[in-house]
Amino acid sequence: MSQKQILGVLFGVSLALTGNAAFALDVDAFVRSIETAGVGGLTYLGRARAAGEAVVVDNVGVELGDTTFLLEGQFTFAGITMQPDGGYVVETISAPEIVLRDTSTRVVTARLNDFSLTGYVVPGESGSDGTFPSFAIDAGLFTWRDVPMMVVEGFSIGIEPTFANEALTGVALSAAVRGLTFNLTDFPPRSDTFAKMLVALDVDELALDLSDSIVWQDSGLVTYINHTGFGEFGASRTELVVSGLTQDKVEKYIAFMAAAEQGSPDIAQALVSALIGVVIDDASIRIDAGPLLKEVIDYLADERGDRDTVLAEAEQAGMTVIETLDVPELAAQARPALRAFLAEPSSLEARINPPAPVTLISLMVAAAVAKTGIVPLLGPTFTANEPLRPDAP
Repeated sequence: MSQKQILGVLFGVSLALTGNAAFALDVDAFVRSIETAGVGGLTYLGRARAAGEAVVVDNVGVELGDTTFLLEGQFTFAGITMQPDGGYVVETISAPEIVLRDTSTRVVTARLNDFSLTGYVVPGESGSDGTFPSFAIDAGLFTWRDVPMMVVEGFSIGIEPTFANEALTGVALSAAVRGLTFNLTDFPPRSDTFAKMLVALDVDELALDLSDSIVWQDSGLVTYINHTGFGEFGASRTELVVSGLTQDKVEKYIAFMAAAEQGSPDIAQALVSALIGVVIDDASIRIDAGPLLKEVIDYLADERGDRDTVLAEAEQAGMTVIETLDVPELAAQARPALRAFLAEPSSLEARINPPAPVTLISLMVAAAVAKTGIVPLLGPTFTANEPLRPDAP
């Protein structure tokens, strides 16, 4: 897979969320180029006109799967540069308000405020083989008709490619959802027991904040970080660092997937070729408890009149997840940490500490012989109620 194809896939996934357009010396030619390219599923642009150094478009049509949506709004395209191959680069696209309407039913399915997109490429005749600019989407308030109790304060998506002498040397991707809330006053939970507990705790909404970050370097080093906030219930943090995942390895893994789909007898060799040399350097998941988590335990203990039973049931519920891995050594390490966390909720963390570099191939071989073989390779640890390590990214 070429550099152009890799970035093209990333841009296509992100652009599927939006409708876009661009500016040129000839507005009509510019509109035709966008509709012809169909980037992001864009199939239609409404009335377009020049406005100073920008182009303004009323409404765009976008195909998402089998459904065509009309994005009603006034889109402003600014900082437009025509490329030698006939394509365009647009610095920013913005719209103060967008109404998403299903063209088959005319039903409004969503509303979006304060939309902006930075770095949009319209391919030219040569397919725009040049380098891609940075790409970012940022939006404000979002509401969805089919989930009326859900409101999103905003979301963002970003892609930051890095080049050296026009060669791709790294890509950073980020995505975040800010203030995802579920209104429980007008739309109470179906479970009467759960609803009663939320009333007792004076909780009238559930809130989520999500963020993902992936940084891939040409050397093969990949760093992934996820933060998920659950309001006053707490937050979770997941980290994964892998080395050796070069562009060549990605291409070989794609070849393996193709071989597997065709039923090729060489799939085992293709998989080994793709994974050999890929090393897991670090992995962890951490839960930090918020004040409401302790209040939930206290409430359940008061309702049952037996705190020990409540803690034992919560412990077993957590252990059930770990026990599905069928590695008794992991379960034996996890239980004391989980018990300490439930007794005084502060933090719970699972982390690997490999005594030596551990490759994906070695893990697969060890697991095939006996699942317990992965324990000495990964060196897992479980800790409770300890502060976040200072070198955490």
